Amino acid sequence: MTMRTLSSLFTRATRGAVLVFTVSALLTVQLPGQTQEGGAVSKRMLYRHFLAHVALLDADTKPISTLDSRRPIDLYPSRVGLPAAKFSQVRAIARHLDAAIRAKDEQAREVIRRFRLSIANQQTSGGQLPPPPPELGDLQRQRDQLIQNCLDLLAAQLGPTDAARLDTFVEQVFAPKARVQRVAIPRSYDPGTNPLPPLERQDK
Repeated sequence: MTMRTLSSLFTRATRGAVLVFTVSALLTVQLPGQTQEGGAVSKRMLYRHFLAHVALLDADTKPISTLDSRRPIDLYPSRVGLPAAKFSQVRAIARHLDAAIRAKDEQAREVIRRFRLSIANQQTSGGQLPPPPPELGDLQRQRDQLIQNCLDLLAAQLGPTDAARLDTFVEQVFAPKARVQRVAIPRSYDPGTNPLPPLERQDK
């Protein structure tokens, strides 16, 4: 599976997989047939990726096939065990969270861009890099709170019975496709062992 890191902090979704990057961990939601490794995933992170998957399918307007005019998202209610009307609430929350996360991602990109400019000389000279900007930690906490708020909203809108049914699906069907993989944090710039992405030219 190909992985492309946009930054060391936030999420990138593709049709084949959904990846989340934090400062010290990498969580990969795998598709059926892929090897599964690693430890357990928190409920909040599982729901983040489940809702990202729902939002991704919701944005796909193509039919399942030439013989079936339904969209892939139309199959989800029966798989989860929710009425279509109730699952529409899940879809709305998924779209809301996706937009909110994208906004936080954009803020993180700007923080990272400014940070990279500020350490350009240290990168090229091989000097010790400073710690990441504290704003990234603040944005991560805000991001986590966005996810938790959506979990709380899901529980309130679905009610106890349907919320429990959704929990069962996420934990028993979706969770087995997820794993956590730890990654090391480069502490200094060594072009031989820890090559950093090239800096973008600012004089264009």
